[in-house]
Amino acid sequence: MKEQKVFVSYIDEDVLAAQQINKKFAVVAISIFLSLIILPSLVWGAFTLFSPDIIDDLDFDTGENRAKAEMPEEVDLSTITAKLESYYNDRVPFRSILYTFQNDLFLALEKPYTDHIQPFLTDLFYSDWEGDTSHLEEESHLDINDLFGEETEETETLPDVEIGDSGDKNCDHTLKDSVLSHASCSEFGQVRKKCTKCGYTELHYTEKISHREVLISTTQPTCTSTGKQVFRCSICQQEIVKTLAKTAHNGSLVKTVAASYEDYGYSLYHCKTCDIDYRTNITAKKIDTSYFAPQIKGSVNRGVIIGRYDWLFYTGNDSLAYYQGTNVLSNAEMKEYVDVLNELQSLCDQKGIQLAFMCMPNREIVYAEYMPTYTVSTPRRLEVFTEYLEKNSDLNYVYPLEEIKAYKPYFQTHYKHDTHWNSVGAFIGTQTLYRELGLPSVNILDLKVTYTMRRTGDIFGIGGLNPSDYPNDYAYTIHYKTDVTYKTESSLSNGNLTITTSSNATNKKNLVLFGDSFRGAMCEFLSKDFSRCTVVHRDMLCSNAGVPVTSYNSTMVSEVKKADILVITSVERYDYNIVNQAKELIKILKSS
Repeated sequence: MKEQKVFVSYIDEDVLAAQQINKKFAVVAISIFLSLIILPSLVWGAFTLFSPDIIDDLDFDTGENRAKAEMPEEVDLSTITAKLESYYNDRVPFRSILYTFQNDLFLALEKPYTDHIQPFLTDLFYSDWEGDTSHLEEESHLDINDLFGEETEETETLPDVEIGDSGDKNCDHTLKDSVLSHASCSEFGQVRKKCTKCGYTELHYTEKISHREVLISTTQPTCTSTGKQVFRCSICQQEIVKTLAKTAHNGSLVKTVAASYEDYGYSLYHCKTCDIDYRTNITAKKIDTSYFAPQIKGSVNRGVIIGRYDWLFYTGNDSLAYYQGTNVLSNAEMKEYVDVLNELQSLCDQKGIQLAFMCMPNREIVYAEYMPTYTVSTPRRLEVFTEYLEKNSDLNYVYPLEEIKAYKPYFQTHYKHDTHWNSVGAFIGTQTLYRELGLPSVNILDLKVTYTMRRTGDIFGIGGLNPSDYPNDYAYTIHYKTDVTYKTESSLSNGNLTITTSSNATNKKNLVLFGDSFRGAMCEFLSKDFSRCTVVHRDMLCSNAGVPVTSYNSTMVSEVKKADILVITSVERYDYNIVNQAKELIKILKSS
């Protein structure tokens, strides 16, 4: 009988004990982990059932200025996990408290860093820093006295010389004059010069003679408006209007302010006649060119740049690329844009609609002196594009960067802590649009402008910043056409507000304007300048990404088709949306 071999496994008792301890530890660890995940939901559910009032106190608005992520309606395996995570993260129990605690902790840690560590490091490594500051050029090249207001009188120029018989091109012409007609106060004179050798002829024009002016009426100028004298020629009966210059203000000195890093130097006067405060003796603002490290709160795609002297800037929608000049359009891209705009222009011409486009400058380009130290390439995207338009089209395209910069010595044109322009910036942009359309415009320096200091800003929540850590800001009131009254009709479609106003304005044209949130500050001025005005949000045509709406609002379509003036606007960081809106308006006008 064969002998069977028996194998006996010997296990060290110490190893077995260690394995058992590890198993127990793993069970405890997993239990704790599951408790951390499940317990908050159980507690939150208990509060919801038994103490709903507590939920109202715990689930408060954190001021993030964004909509919560929604449950995905369609299953896409490549994105479903991320979307579900976003949905849960926006609804996690005690989120408001945790989010606030996190921001408070970051702010508490940030203060010693920004107050002590960052200045030390900056001084250590960048004390001798000399960077390119050409993009901080502060002054506008425009003369503020020539921007808006009364149109200058046009002087009539002589017509060009006209060639008649071309004669012999090799002839050294001997020209003899013959008067065809003598000049009058209404017609140019004509002189024909003919070569006595080959018959070559030129037609020359001579200046008109002076009118025999008879004064009809006089409107005296004031310190805020020009006057005029109206004459009639006793020979040709033509009416001649001559502008009388404004008179000087009857001003008394209020204060003198020295130039600083936050304001220009100036002397402030108050006019006893027109009750307007005005500045004279303007001196340039100081520009801080020291190294200032970029610091972003929130994400690069949707966050806040901490600027100099309490200025805050938005990073969303590629704002940094626009500022740094890294997203300039190619010639092919610009041609594609212009082709669309030209197609809309052609349609509007056929229907007798005056068309204009306006792109509002980004805040960080207007107030580049308060941005941190970034590498910047110029000219930037919109400067290149507007130059391309001037050379390759006859479109009315407004980019009022220089106009707004021209008024910076007199007013702050954008909020410090908000992504938008204020009422002053909106007024200057609106007047620039009027000038491009050939409409009367008004110089804001001829108006009474008052202000209050208050805390404003949609940017705090984006970066999780505490508004109380920042100073109050200017909120202007422009006393414009106070004799004009208007009635407002508002309608809401898919969450987008359309505002239509009717007024007793002398301009009886019907204006329709499309745009983003920047259009809001323009509404009051537009409403006082047109007897009928409709201001529509861009999303009534297409989304921010250019996706067309499924159907057009019938009221909006009706307003577009009966418009006398059609304007498409966008802030600079959404400049491509001007083209997207134009594509949809082409569809609307082609359907009529």
